[in-house]
Amino acid sequence: MQVLALAKEVAQCVRNNGLPGFPDPYFDNGELKLPPVDSNVEQQGQALLDGVCREVWQRLEAVLPDKQQEGPAADEPRLRMSAEDLEKLKRFTECVRGHGIPNWPDADETGEYHLGSAGLPEGLGKGERPIDATFRDALKACDEFSVPGMGFTN
Repeated sequence: MQVLALAKEVAQCVRNNGLPGFPDPYFDNGELKLPPVDSNVEQQGQALLDGVCREVWQRLEAVLPDKQQEGPAADEPRLRMSAEDLEKLKRFTECVRGHGIPNWPDADETGEYHLGSAGLPEGLGKGERPIDATFRDALKACDEFSVPGMGFTN
């Protein structure tokens, strides 16, 4: 099972058990991340991960890379993606462009999207600007074309 799909299963468990507005995770720079949540939601979410959602959370933890918390080291080069994954990312790119971000860049050979070079704002998807909501909606709509290891940089 893909990491992102399993992470979304965890998020759905949290939503189903008392936090209906809990956000979906996403990949950023090859790391699995969550949009910012307030400390109350974070505490309630952690309680659910330690309780009702523990089993699915443990399955996710088992497939996360050991360095998930730190992210890739700056001196570690990203690896070139397979032709199949790069082809899937082309569909992801087309999908995002079709969902309101026409200047979305193409991914490089490592699956990295360089957003700043396309004129997209820093912190895309993390704020409350209209472009952030459009980006979050596009990620959700285009998830079927996402590839483990893809990333976004500014």
